[in-house]
Amino acid sequence: MQLYFLFFIFSNCKESLPFTAEAQELIHRSQHPANCSNVNWVTIGHVGGIGSEIHVTGAVLSWAINNHAIMMWSNTGWMSHPNCSMHTFECIFLPATNCTLDSLDPKKHIWVGAIDVKYVIPHQFSQIDFSPFTTLYWWRAQSTLYLTRFNERFEREMEEFRKKSTQLTIHCNTICVYVRHGAKASEMELLPWSRFYHSAHVASEISSLWNLPINCRSRNFTVFLMTDDKNVINDAKKDLGERLLFVEDSVNNKLPHEGGEDNPLTRMENVKMSMLNLHYCLKCDGFVSQRAANFARLVDELRITSAGKLNTPFIEAGEYSFSWK
Repeated sequence: MQLYFLFFIFSNCKESLPFTAEAQELIHRSQHPANCSNVNWVTIGHVGGIGSEIHVTGAVLSWAINNHAIMMWSNTGWMSHPNCSMHTFECIFLPATNCTLDSLDPKKHIWVGAIDVKYVIPHQFSQIDFSPFTTLYWWRAQSTLYLTRFNERFEREMEEFRKKSTQLTIHCNTICVYVRHGAKASEMELLPWSRFYHSAHVASEISSLWNLPINCRSRNFTVFLMTDDKNVINDAKKDLGERLLFVEDSVNNKLPHEGGEDNPLTRMENVKMSMLNLHYCLKCDGFVSQRAANFARLVDELRITSAGKLNTPFIEAGEYSFSWK
């Protein structure tokens, strides 16, 4: 029997997770000490996809809060921005702290490993009941929200990038479907397009019942598709025809946020293309994916925070674990 793992709130208004303002205030206060020279600071050495590096850094942020330290972004191979001298995600995101490397004491630097911070939650929230969500699920969304705010310069660059790329209009009753195949077979079951298509039907029906205006309610839903598998796109075209949307510029041998030598895009183009896909996805009224993939988790976390779509359905197409692989 096929099971659907579904997280949604019955609501007639767009909402974000509870206690979001309190969580963001705690993070900001912890990350902005009065005297940077006296504070312990922590980084982590981790290489992965965009979503993976963001999530691991978010876990480091939790550890820093509990240990009266601040989190600093580590260098990443994704950031080779021509207008940015640093090689961290602060090339595209707002600074995570008011401290700079020059203002910190090298003797107070702490390295942590991913396994050490995997399930850490700030003590201030560890005993709060966030039902129907687990505390870890709630907190990981909060840390992702804080870390992924575009800085003003990158926002302008993304606006120009959107103008030069595929132009899409996301109408109501569009379901965002993310199918991750590629090298993920060692980490999760690679499901066929049919599984995602059936899940999109369910997401559309739920969205139509609870969230959409009457004029948007229809069984002829549209799908915005993100995938690294061209065969999935071909299968989706057979089922959806003109009701299928995707960013044609991003269909390469590798998914944009994974990169690879056979991907013709540069690293920064990869980042921009991934953010463009995310931009369109978060405009949708329902979501389908496998959150064993970090980029799918990123979609879900921003859906229930910055996008204000806590009341929209997210259908888990496969088995779901709160771990990362």
